[in-house]
Amino acid sequence: FWLKTKCLLPLIPESDPGGLVFFGPMALAFLSPEGASHYVASAPTPCQQRGVTVGFLSRWLPLAGDSGRDAFRSCASLMAVATTATCCRRSQLRRGRSNGRSRTWLQAAATDASKPERTTLYLKAGPDGRSLGDCPFAHSVQMALQLKGVDYDVVPCTQETKPQWLLEEVGGKMPCVFHAGVPHTDTSEILSWVEQEFPEPSLAPPDTLDISDNFRSFFGIFPALARYTKNTDPDQDYDLKLDLLMKLSSLRAILGQVSGDFLCGEKPTILDCDLLAKLYVLDTATAHFKGFSLADFPETDDVRMYYEKGAALKEFTAG
Repeated sequence: FWLKTKCLLPLIPESDPGGLVFFGPMALAFLSPEGASHYVASAPTPCQQRGVTVGFLSRWLPLAGDSGRDAFRSCASLMAVATTATCCRRSQLRRGRSNGRSRTWLQAAATDASKPERTTLYLKAGPDGRSLGDCPFAHSVQMALQLKGVDYDVVPCTQETKPQWLLEEVGGKMPCVFHAGVPHTDTSEILSWVEQEFPEPSLAPPDTLDISDNFRSFFGIFPALARYTKNTDPDQDYDLKLDLLMKLSSLRAILGQVSGDFLCGEKPTILDCDLLAKLYVLDTATAHFKGFSLADFPETDDVRMYYEKGAALKEFTAG
């Protein structure tokens, strides 16, 4: 494959925790004089070279406990499921853009105690410990940074490769954006900070829009999605799927009243960055494990059309 470093490099074999071996689309080129950082060269397009690596499901599902009713644990479990379910479009790290405004690369010395000088996003690594993991929260943050045109670095981390300062200052929480000496965690807070720190172009919802807490949580779609996707009891599938469908119906009612392609009109906002990343999980991990996705709805369905328009954005596929 001709990679973006403009040289021919062999694909590097990677192994997932379940013991299945696959050949990933990315190769590492050691470009710095000291060999301190590895730039990631990706396949020609973000949608090529995607594969599915499935470990043993039983290794991941117990992470959320037996009840499956705790929303926080459900979300954490779903991220693990999604990571093993797909090597998604946004796991393609890009080494620069033609306009020079936004570039991302992988720094090899993730365990280095020194803090980065550049704006850096720390997020969950994939099964190989180097590529991007499938985390909807990190996806939301990346989409917002991409829409803002922020020039930033990406450092995927495992529990073992998290920098010491990340563990000491924020308890190892990810995604974490480190900027100007200050770490920012928690997705909703990061998205708010991105809007304040980089005001142009604005991603803020209109001041005239009255946003309720129920709307901000998108009617509980993600916890319902997590419970259904990770469920292993066939007797519960019907009720869990019904609950998810009801949450999607509430979203559909809102989208039916929107004038434009996105939640607040013709342009995406912070709200879209949050929602689209969660619908991506439905279209990938849920589709893989449950055989249910937005493709099961009619082409004219409001939720399906909304997602397809959002997924077509280059900032969505690059994130």
